[in-house]
Formats: sequence, C-alpha cells, structure tokens
Amino acid sequence: MAKAAVNSEIATKVIGYIDRLAEQQAEVTEYNERSNEALYKMLGKVKQVCEYVNACEDPADIVKKMRKMLKADRSIKTQANSSIASIIIKCLVPTSRKTQCVYASVIKAAEANGITGEGLAEYIRANKGIENLRKIHAGVTTKAAKSLDAEIANASQRLLRMLCDTSSKQRLGVVKLEGVKSVSMLHDRCELTHLMCKENKVTGELEIVAVAYPTLQLQKLVLDNYVAAMQVAAVQKTNEFYAECKRIGADMDTVNTWREANGIQSGSQAIALLASIGEMLDADMVRRVNEAEAAASKRLAIAYSSQVVGVDCSKQSASQSNFVIAA
Repeated sequence: MAKAAVNSEIATKVIGYIDRLAEQQAEVTEYNERSNEALYKMLGKVKQVCEYVNACEDPADIVKKMRKMLKADRSIKTQANSSIASIIIKCLVPTSRKTQCVYASVIKAAEANGITGEGLAEYIRANKGIENLRKIHAGVTTKAAKSLDAEIANASQRLLRMLCDTSSKQRLGVVKLEGVKSVSMLHDRCELTHLMCKENKVTGELEIVAVAYPTLQLQKLVLDNYVAAMQVAAVQKTNEFYAECKRIGADMDTVNTWREANGIQSGSQAIALLASIGEMLDADMVRRVNEAEAAASKRLAIAYSSQVVGVDCSKQSASQSNFVIAA
C-alpha cells in the first residue's frame, strides 16, 4: 500500500477512535469524584492516540489528512500548526474553548515530564487533579519561557556578529539601490537594513517595495525569529518537528522554504550553525536528528532502487497500520 494511502487509513481509524471517545465524554461533563476518574482515563487515551500517531513514519502527514477530513466531513476547522492532541480535544469538546485549553495543558504537562498515556490518570491524581496540574504547568512554562527568551537574545547577538562578518557566511545576494541613501545611517546603533520585498509571480524575482524604518526593536525581532526558526529547522526530520513548529507558531512548509532560502540543507547543518553562535542542542536531540536523517536517506535510496529495478520496496501492509489502542 502506498504511503499516502496508509496515512489516510491511519487518519480514518484515529478519527473513528475519537468518535468512540466522544461518546464516553458525553457521560463525564460534570466534575465529581466518579466522573473525574473517567475523565482522567479518557485523557490517558487521548495521550495514547498522540503517542500512536507520533510513532508513525510521517505523523505530520497523518495530522494534515485528519484536518482535511474533519473540515470536509464535519466542518471542524483547525489551524495548520495544530498538534494531534489539540485536534482530538477539539473534537471531544467542540463548544468550549476554555475546556479545550485545560485538557491540552494536561497533555502538555505529561509530555514535558515523560508521562505516557497509560500512566496519565495516576499522574493527574498525584498532582491533585486537572486544575491544580494546569496551574503547576503554567508556572513552570512561564519560567521556562523567560529562560528561553534570555537564551535566544544572547544567541541573537552572536548571530548578528556572524551575519555582519561576510567572511564567515556566504551572502545570498547583493543589491544596490540607485539614488537611495543607506537608511541605516539614521540609527547609528542598527547594523542591519531591512528591505520590504514581494515576489513577482511571473518572473520569480523579489521586488523591493520599501525600506523598513531602522529600529533596534525590529533588528532584535528579526534576529530572534531567525534563531527560533533555525532551532525548528534542526529537528525537521524528527517527530519533534510538528511540536516545535507549534511552539513558535510556525507553518511546517514555510519553515522548510525558509531553510532552503537560507542555504541550510539539513538538520545537521542547522545544528552546526546553532553551535557556531553558542546554541547547543542536547546530545540526545542531536542523536535523534542524525538517526532521523539517516533513516530518511535510506528510505530515499530504497524508493530510488525500487524505481530502477521495478520492485515496490515501500509497501506497507494494512496490518502494520492497524489502530490497536483499546476503546
């Protein structure tokens, strides 16, 4: 079975499983001791579905197919960077945005602490319930976000020095605007000039339509976004790619286009660039990136071989994609 067909089959089975969970959810809408236990178990099953999808060969494509099915069949709209957890939860409680956020925070807390779906109910009980766990996770997330902001700011300054040192990085191109003075002189502390461009769909050329007013705030924003995007590009071949795109509010296709536009050919190259500005990914993440890229190269080689010799080496039996989580 072709990869696209396999992913469609998995997406259909996942949605069917969500429907069965939704029927159970209808019985646990009120908070009390008995319904809370049922709710904990249901969230554990939601986490198991997330684990199942993320363990598949191409989780991002499965999520994409689920989004299309839900929009076409049920008019359920989700954002392009929605996680599998948020999609499932929206199907379970489509009318309550607040409840969606509470349930999603529980799943995020479990993921951050390495809790599996099987152990989620006990984890919620150990933290004295869903609401208390949400508050704990919110506090930890705020501290982590502040630490991350400081880390990115430091990396941004090192990135600025690297970009301004033309000997350390090949330039993407050179532009000379006739009759236009350098506006960077208006702000002697800004080292970058930001050109506002639009793409000519006919010629493929970038047309400069304006020059942004130079401010340190704009320069910092651009540099911070560059660092954040490079961190996401580093894990593009791993299961973390989808979650990392969601973390910074990025679209997966746009990240790939941005990466290619900047001449970053692979996650390994992105890691090397991050290291050059003092941004080191942990050793386990580097290992997963290398393994994912090696596996992707192997799949590409197999696909090429099958085309040459006329044998479909990429077939996957339907039994391999059976949804096995018990209802």
